[in-house]
Amino acid sequence: MWARGSGLEDPGDGALDMGKKRLVVEFKKCEPRKCNPEAGVCRACAACNKKLLIQESADEAPMLVSERMCVGCGDCVHVCPCGALRVGVDG
Repeated sequence: MWARGSGLEDPGDGALDMGKKRLVVEFKKCEPRKCNPEAGVCRACAACNKKLLIQESADEAPMLVSERMCVGCGDCVHVCPCGALRVGVDG
């Protein structure tokens, strides 16, 4: 879900460019019901201290609100039971 004019750049692989580090969301792997079977709420969204990952509605994959503010710490990656998030390093 890339919105025109949102400031998010789609490099074509589902990754958001953050310079040297970037958060990659593999949407096909994301299954929020594995995080929370009753509500379908993503654990990665709760793990982000800066609240940069959001989930618009239950059972939907998370979106990164601001690629510039994401530092690539990996807190969201460590709690994802599906392995749908990873921090990649360019170069």
